[in-house]
Amino acid sequence: MKFSLKRAALLSATAIASITALPALAQEAPQADAADEPGTEIIVTATRRAISLQNAPINISAVTAESLKDQRVDDVRSLAAFTPGITIQDTGPRSTGAIVMRGLSANDTSAFGSNSDNTVGVYLGEIPLYQYFKFIDMNRVEVQLGPQGTLYGLGTLAGAIRYIPNRPDPDRWEGAFHVRVYDVAHAKDPGFVVDGMINVPLIPGKVAFRSATGYFNDPGFIDYNYLL
Repeated sequence: MKFSLKRAALLSATAIASITALPALAQEAPQADAADEPGTEIIVTATRRAISLQNAPINISAVTAESLKDQRVDDVRSLAAFTPGITIQDTGPRSTGAIVMRGLSANDTSAFGSNSDNTVGVYLGEIPLYQYFKFIDMNRVEVQLGPQGTLYGLGTLAGAIRYIPNRPDPDRWEGAFHVRVYDVAHAKDPGFVVDGMINVPLIPGKVAFRSATGYFNDPGFIDYNYLL
């Protein structure tokens, strides 16, 4: 029996924001803060209201859609590689791996669901996630370090991770399609990811429909007929 993993997923995503830091030099005339310039401010909603990342009163990191695309980040395991304060224990392609924040570890989240007693909460918007999840059409990912029980309940003693999808845009038609092929060491076949997104205004300026879907195949690195 060939070991392989195939999953389909419905999700939502694709927008960007970039943030620029301007150096402050001694005895230099005051300059406008970068956050005041259009397109340079990251807005987060971790406190249930929109606020600038720089002014958020909690310990939070945000990864924009542009960074996710540039770094080819498509799940929480690859997100941990450049997000401070979070570590992922790799347990293979069937799961996210155990998420460690502030020294506290969450149970593994597999493709079949699990973890009823976690110390790290994972959310798609405001919806708790209990399954492995690929990033498609994401606006940003917010990583909140420290207890978040006031806003997100008991299972967030170490912190919370929120995947924020793009919202429907009632002002324009939009579509995207992506294909990526990759290799897994010792695997017989290559892996691939295919995803697409469409945004359709139903009532211009008021109502829109947005949908994203994807399919991916992670090949196994062992081919053995009697492997259980």
